[in-house]
Amino acid sequence: CNMAPAAVVVQEQPQEPMAFGGLVRQKRRRRPTMETYFTNIDSLDHSCRVVRSATGIAPPTDDPTLQQRLAGVRHIRARDFAVSVYRWNAALQSTTQLMRSKVGNSAKIREEMETFYDLVKKAGYEAEARIPKEMPSSHISKYSQWVLENVTIVSKHSAVFHFRSFDRRRGTPNPRGGGRAVPTPKTWHTTLLAEVGPNTEGPLPWIGR
Repeated sequence: CNMAPAAVVVQEQPQEPMAFGGLVRQKRRRRPTMETYFTNIDSLDHSCRVVRSATGIAPPTDDPTLQQRLAGVRHIRARDFAVSVYRWNAALQSTTQLMRSKVGNSAKIREEMETFYDLVKKAGYEAEARIPKEMPSSHISKYSQWVLENVTIVSKHSAVFHFRSFDRRRGTPNPRGGGRAVPTPKTWHTTLLAEVGPNTEGPLPWIGR
């Protein structure tokens, strides 16, 4: 989702008491609730807003050490998610931000640099701090090369893109071989990399969609 990370705060609404012969008791029916949605929780201020809505108390955020630690946690979570879906550009961006948040801690910076180099190699480059501006000539981990052969215009707002790949390591929803029947058309989700040059998603010359 392009509005993640997101959260929802569920709060119970107060009930009106019921009177029975001079006695007052609460209704036994299920209490109504109110849901408040928060999206794009990508900063300390946004996180504090969620906590304040749930508890009614704004957490203390004036401590620079606390701010740095929480920023590091956000970058780690963002990187872990990017790695889990093979978004190497976003993972490198989070790693770079994480190294900046650890200025003064040389041991942690060296540790993050090793992670940075590992991600650079997964992106198809040599393990160097300076990333070329061109697409890599070697294999990008978890990706395969497809060629756009034709585009069929369907309407003013939609089109069908016809791709072909000769890479045997490509992802496919249809298992091959083993005497299986002829595969039937299926729809599956995948990520395409588009070469765009410098971009805000990370240091690599592509974006993933």
